[in-house]
Amino acid sequence: MSQTDVIVLAAGKGTRMLSDKPKVMHEIMGRPMIGHVVSAATGLNPHKIIVVTGHGREAVEDYLKSSPVSFAVQDPQLGTAHALLVCGDSLGSNDVLVLYGDVPLIQRQTLQSIMAIFARSDGIVFMTTETATPDGYGRVIMNDGCIEAIVEDNDATEEQKKIREINTGICMLRADRLPLLKKIGADNRKREYYLTDICLVAQREGIKVGAYHHPDSREVLGVNTRQDQTEANLIMKDRKLDLLLSQGVTLVSRDIYIESEVEVGRDSIIYPNCYLGGRTRIGQGVVVWPNSVIIDSTVEDGAIIKGISRLEGAVVGRDTEVDPPVNFGA
Repeated sequence: MSQTDVIVLAAGKGTRMLSDKPKVMHEIMGRPMIGHVVSAATGLNPHKIIVVTGHGREAVEDYLKSSPVSFAVQDPQLGTAHALLVCGDSLGSNDVLVLYGDVPLIQRQTLQSIMAIFARSDGIVFMTTETATPDGYGRVIMNDGCIEAIVEDNDATEEQKKIREINTGICMLRADRLPLLKKIGADNRKREYYLTDICLVAQREGIKVGAYHHPDSREVLGVNTRQDQTEANLIMKDRKLDLLLSQGVTLVSRDIYIESEVEVGRDSIIYPNCYLGGRTRIGQGVVVWPNSVIIDSTVEDGAIIKGISRLEGAVVGRDTEVDPPVNFGA
């Protein structure tokens, strides 16, 4: 059985973000988007993870320097199929899972689902979803349960633009299907080599392209604008709060900001309007009163943080009571 390599496409500039920062370095819940995607990929225990960089590559590669990834550089950026081809000799003997650095809400369980479908496929599977607002996404044209074509938004006819089934970008290719990438042309408005055109190449060669339909379009949201970034933050925040509730933490209100890497012990109580960020660790039975800010700090079991406190880089001992106003750390 072939092993799986993961390729994360992260070369784009992201002009609609109106920023000098590489798009994948914009943060969702206190962590760059690319960090969330690499974390989901790492959870699959793949053979290797290759991150394709381009615009702002120095910042991306520096951020990921401690992660179990290697890099390939796409310069110039000539489309998603071209992005896979620049991986060169790194590909060939393993199946490939393609992810996108600007789809930060993707979860390991969802990737395991497409891998299960892929195991029963003809060697090519794309993840699709349905949305009421398909503008900007490639439309998926189905035929007898298989994907006949994926038409990019810029190239779609008015009739095709009415289709609500869209391509999420995420896909899997069997190792022996990778040579098809070299048969993809650039006959489109952008003159780019689209990975989605592998569907047309496969059809010509009698290969069926499978689809994994994901029911939650929010999880595969591509962050292309500041509005998308805000929506992704809200979705991930709700996911984080639900996780803490399921672990025995009391949240008096959902009007709390808790970043993705914060840990809170059971029987702790967090009151409204608190900001918990960075690598904060809060023990069991801790009470954090309203309007407190805690960043990169450790609060041990049984401590009480009274309102309007600010802790940054601090350590609060067991059963300690912190009275406001207080400003510990940086």
